[in-house]
Amino acid sequence: MAATAIQFPPPHMLFHEPMDDREMIQVWKEYTVKYAADLDTIEIDAAEVCSVDEFGRLFEIWVTSKSSKRIKLLMVWHAHFLSLACQQSLRRWLETKSYRARVWFHAEYVNNIQSAIQSRCILRNISASPASSPTEIIPIHEGGDTLEMISLWKRIVSQESYEALR
Repeated sequence: MAATAIQFPPPHMLFHEPMDDREMIQVWKEYTVKYAADLDTIEIDAAEVCSVDEFGRLFEIWVTSKSSKRIKLLMVWHAHFLSLACQQSLRRWLETKSYRARVWFHAEYVNNIQSAIQSRCILRNISASPASSPTEIIPIHEGGDTLEMISLWKRIVSQESYEALR
């Protein structure tokens, strides 16, 4: 997913990326660089700040702060860690005060995000590309007899014995 596919000004978004943040980090960087002149961005990691007291305080500071930029955009990483009370207060804000401020949520588990928040955001699924392996895996034995395979595995007792079989 390229950042160019997301419109400006950005709507409230919920990005679902199972198991990883790699692709979303790239989308976030591309989008914030492309619209740097018009965006005032901030990031909060809900894995570290997830209670209504902690998150609410940071959110209130962000919402009430003045900005010279056209749009303020908050990225909430790992939003699935937000407490239910915190999500409830966010839902109320999304309904009322979102003219110049937008929120993007990144979640690995969308089912942990209240449906009321989901309904106020555009949902985007991000499929992570597989991590590239630094070394190619070369099989040391293909097919053959099961007893031969068992014998082979018994001979591998250290890294050196494994390397010798290759």
